[in-house]
Amino acid sequence: MRCSRVLAVCLVALPACRREAVPHAGPSGGKAASVVAGAPGSGLASAQGAASDAGSSAPTGVASADSRPVITRRDGAVSVESQPACAPAGRAGDGGKDPAATPTEKWLSDPEIQAKRPGEAIERELVNWKPFVAGTYLDNPRHAMGIVMHQDFADYDGIRQKLEALNGPLKIVLRPACHPRQTIDEARRVLDLKDWHPRAKAVPMLWHFDAGISAFSVTVDDSAPEVAQALEQRLGDLVRTRLVKLEPR
Repeated sequence: MRCSRVLAVCLVALPACRREAVPHAGPSGGKAASVVAGAPGSGLASAQGAASDAGSSAPTGVASADSRPVITRRDGAVSVESQPACAPAGRAGDGGKDPAATPTEKWLSDPEIQAKRPGEAIERELVNWKPFVAGTYLDNPRHAMGIVMHQDFADYDGIRQKLEALNGPLKIVLRPACHPRQTIDEARRVLDLKDWHPRAKAVPMLWHFDAGISAFSVTVDDSAPEVAQALEQRLGDLVRTRLVKLEPR
């Protein structure tokens, strides 16, 4: 069963586990180029990319097929982080829980955030960039909303300007995903099919895409640790599992 997580407190209705089709057009139109292979440490085979139209230039917002975009770090109300959203080493098996995360209640209860409801405006703007958004998360250390973009996205200045124009009280951090789009989609396919272990289809489990670490957080019933272990072996650092007693569906 796929569970849906939204940034409800910020009123940003972007389910972290929503299925998104591979885009064929960006905000400015045109075909999107394939992403470049080479996710570090992935348990899946690297996705092989090729240009959708040989010799044609990439449209606005899309990286060229033969190289990843150069992302310039920028600070401000809407900042750009060049480092991808990857899980720290040694976190397999904890379901994506960040032990360093700080409670969200205090900074999200800021009166200005509660009064202006900035998530609604952010959500409306992100609809225009939907094909390129891998997911969103709460960046607790920075007291900000994190927006993770697929690796084939290049127009960080463009989306940054649009989000800055909202002039909201909620800080925003833009950053690339840790893994190529095709690799994330393949991991999602594996979770949908439940074919990685003979018991996978019978065991209760919940999962969602955790954009903050560019990995799938999977909760498996504690009666089947072998199912969780097999999934970790199949997907590598694209998955974080934890064992919890779950009610049968």
